Amino acid sequence: MFHRKLILAGKEPKTEPERLIKAEFAENKGRYGVRRIAASLRGKGHPVNHKVVQRIMKKLGLRQSMSRKGNCHDNAVMENFFGRLKVEMFYGEEKTFRNYEDFRKALEEYVLWYNQKRIKEYLQWKSPIQVLSTSATL
Repeated sequence: MFHRKLILAGKEPKTEPERLIKAEFAENKGRYGVRRIAASLRGKGHPVNHKVVQRIMKKLGLRQSMSRKGNCHDNAVMENFFGRLKVEMFYGEEKTFRNYEDFRKALEEYVLWYNQKRIKEYLQWKSPIQVLSTSATL
């Protein structure tokens, strides 16, 4: 979310979650906890959740780091996004989703719009895709 671009994780075959978790833990020198490792792996396209990561970390004997009380900054960007998602896409649409597939299609369309069309003051009135293409050419 550095450039405020979202990635939808699809249903892909599981790739050795133990190896992935061990590598992520080592890469971050043991400073990442369960939720951060899960978020990092999801960001890389691996479909995991924190419960699976927690169980595997316990099995491997990896001790999770504990965040200081009241440290919410690592979650702030996603909380902000979900607030925007509810306001811009969901409210008023509750009854139009007949099933999960309708909802998923609407969500995919929203994420596409969010990444490619929606401009943000934080990004100097550009979309995340525009910022990424500008930084790639530098």
